[in-house]
Amino acid sequence: MIIRLPMQKALQERLQDKKNTRTRKIIYLDDSKTWYMDKEQVNTYLELYNGGDYSKGMLEGEKRLIEDNIDDIVKQLPEKYSFIDLGPGTADKSGKIIRESILKEKEVNYHAIDINEFMLETALKNIGEIRKKSKDKSLTVQGYLGDFTEHFSIISKQIMGPKFIYLGSTFVNYDPKTILKLYSQNMDEKDQIYISAQKPYNIKEIIKQYSVGGYNLMMKPMLAALGFTDVNKESSVRFENGAIEHFIKIDELTPTLKDCANIGDEIVTFTSRKPTKEQFENSISKRFKGEYYENDTHIAFIGNKLQRSRK
Repeated sequence: MIIRLPMQKALQERLQDKKNTRTRKIIYLDDSKTWYMDKEQVNTYLELYNGGDYSKGMLEGEKRLIEDNIDDIVKQLPEKYSFIDLGPGTADKSGKIIRESILKEKEVNYHAIDINEFMLETALKNIGEIRKKSKDKSLTVQGYLGDFTEHFSIISKQIMGPKFIYLGSTFVNYDPKTILKLYSQNMDEKDQIYISAQKPYNIKEIIKQYSVGGYNLMMKPMLAALGFTDVNKESSVRFENGAIEHFIKIDELTPTLKDCANIGDEIVTFTSRKPTKEQFENSISKRFKGEYYENDTHIAFIGNKLQRSRK
């Protein structure tokens, strides 16, 4: 399955409902798919992922949470299941669960969905290496090039049997009510979902993790799609309304922006929510039931949808 979504189209869809609202001071163009659409963006992300403050703060805590609870997580999974990896990155966190599942003699079929072909190939290669090193060759590997919010329902229907849906910390890039409704409505009773988030444990430290130059490089294709002459703008970072926000001030009205913005308005290009334990559990408990895990920096959930999820 090959589905390509041009950045210009993605941004236009976000701007569509902003037409003729000239009093608006903040425009949210924070759809995370626009950060991973070309090779330069992906290479920049991988540099952030593999070292520095972002890696130490955002990623290591999440990996520790999985490692510390891996036995309990895998114990809850059926003897045979399909692992659906949503925006897998390098699949390093998913790989921990798959390795342990194989050690526990569980049969796993791996399915990854990503909008970027290079990232998808990387994930499939890394999970393929687990298969090569395993004595159990029942592990199958399948990739889908597409948007896991738009195309999950289509792909999920093609996969038979119990499913383990790994959303992970990608959860924090979306409105929680919207993303949880999407997956609960497209899950079967026996399917399980894994969701995680970084907590607001130290706001000053978290802002530092996100105040790295790589984000400005990842933003360049978006600025070009919006028609800015200068695509090397530096974004500012703040913590507002429970989320990290990268934003820029509009200093020119491009043809794309002239009907929905003014000079001096702000464009939020990236959002990463940092829910408290109470906020995280409250969001999830409306549609799911299961187990929660927590360490000093992160919180996670694994479980099934409620039989009657709220609308």
